[in-house]
Amino acid sequence: MFANSLRKNLVLSFRILLIFTSSICLLNFLGSVYYQETCRLKIIQLIKESSHNLYGLQVKDIHLNLLLGKIQLDELALEPDTVIYLRLKQAGKSSFNRYHLHAKSLVISFRQVYRLLFDGRLHIGDISLNQPIIHVQNDSIPGQDGKRAFSNADFPLNKGLVSSIFIDNLTVNHGQISYLKTGHIKSEQFTCNSNQVYFHAESIIIDRNSFKSTLVSFLDKQKFTLDLHSLIFKKRSGSYVYTAREARIAKDDNEVRIEGLKMLPQFKVPEYILSVNENPGRDFMTLGIDNISLKVSAFFKMVKSGFIDIPVISLEGADFKYNSDGIPSTVLKKYDMPQNFLKKLSTRIKIDSIKIHHSTILYQDYGVSTHKNGRVIFNDINGVISHLSNDSSYLRKHKYLDIAIRTKLYNTGNLQLNVTFDMQSKTDSFRYSGIMGYFPLTIINQITVPLSSLQIIRGNAVNCWFDVCA
Repeated sequence: MFANSLRKNLVLSFRILLIFTSSICLLNFLGSVYYQETCRLKIIQLIKESSHNLYGLQVKDIHLNLLLGKIQLDELALEPDTVIYLRLKQAGKSSFNRYHLHAKSLVISFRQVYRLLFDGRLHIGDISLNQPIIHVQNDSIPGQDGKRAFSNADFPLNKGLVSSIFIDNLTVNHGQISYLKTGHIKSEQFTCNSNQVYFHAESIIIDRNSFKSTLVSFLDKQKFTLDLHSLIFKKRSGSYVYTAREARIAKDDNEVRIEGLKMLPQFKVPEYILSVNENPGRDFMTLGIDNISLKVSAFFKMVKSGFIDIPVISLEGADFKYNSDGIPSTVLKKYDMPQNFLKKLSTRIKIDSIKIHHSTILYQDYGVSTHKNGRVIFNDINGVISHLSNDSSYLRKHKYLDIAIRTKLYNTGNLQLNVTFDMQSKTDSFRYSGIMGYFPLTIINQITVPLSSLQIIRGNAVNCWFDVCA
């Protein structure tokens, strides 16, 4: 009898629970469907008001779940109004950039929505932007303001209901991004894009004070990891294009890493390594680096200030080629010493050390009289460049730029080389010394025959010591 009573109570409890759960689900469904259109219109209105009617949002579909506190926008498109932009620009209230965003979906989970009603604080749990295509067009006027990538008007905050926004996690998956600077000077126009972007940031706080500074300062306060794949950077009227397989900025790791970097000329050349009887017609360079790793104490602070302050740079597998079209007797080409070159730079630089591993340098010059190319090749370069800087306060502590490398001439003769530049010298004084190991002298015919018609028939260099001040 007790068992029957227990069974009836369990069945009754189960039915009550089933009815309660069904009621909750039904109310959630009805409420979600009822408020979906209202939420869509509110979001569109919020974006228009906060951007001074500059941006309009289109959404193909919206899904709201009140029980889970989640909203999903499908096939969204955010586009600026050109007429409004020109009007704001004439009034001096426009942003430096115009943003175009198309995405497959935007998923937002809300937390503590009630705080928005009481103190204007919007707490968002997670934001996930899937497969976005982001295009940024910068048409600022070059000058004092044009040196910055962003202005305060780029990120306005609605002065109405929302006073601050808290975001626990922001994630961008499988994105595409492109940046185009138009400006008013043709030589300054350039494009930069990546066809795969991954971004994750934690504990983001956005308030009105955030927009008094640039985006650079804003990101400097966040924890984030940014991955860019298949990068392309080029000036429209420039002579070189830069590509990278991957670039990664990790705030927590204090690291910027670039993999598969290449610098190639945009103009047409016969080959990147020319044959012995082929005149390139002009100077050009190529560069390929397998891996670049930068340890940066404050990366975004460096970007904001324009002061390049890097403790360590590590270069792995750098392959540098320089091709010259020869130096005719009527033309004098001037090459700056490091002292003069660094002084001419408008940007302050302070790099404590550059570590080089397993790299190659090829120099090729065209002999005008012989119509042939001469080459010098240094293989398997390993070493360190220390105290590269043009900052006066840094140079008072570190007067000398030091280069210490081990390499192989034509992949045969071992060479240990030490070079020291006096960065405070008014006469650009320097000193280089080293030891050259055994190598057959005939290998240098690759440079002496084409450029000076000097051929070595036989001979060996056993050891060579040199120490030169100039």
